[in-house]
Amino acid sequence: MLVLYMASCAKYVLENNYSKDMRAKHRAALRDMIAVYKAGQGIKKDKKMEKLMKSDEAGEIDSWLSDNLKISN
Repeated sequence: MLVLYMASCAKYVLENNYSKDMRAKHRAALRDMIAVYKAGQGIKKDKKMEKLMKSDEAGEIDSWLSDNLKISN
């Protein structure tokens, strides 16, 4: 998942003209991780990912980011 996260961050930055919007970059990477987790191919259940998925489904991913990641902007 770490490699996926890093690749998704890089993809977002490159596709968005070297955007410096850290929150949007992390949000895009987390949503890619959720998509892979939901596919479930060879991935074990994880309570933290389940909580992240619930936050995204409830539209509260920005509050999840605030609680779990230190983002400057």
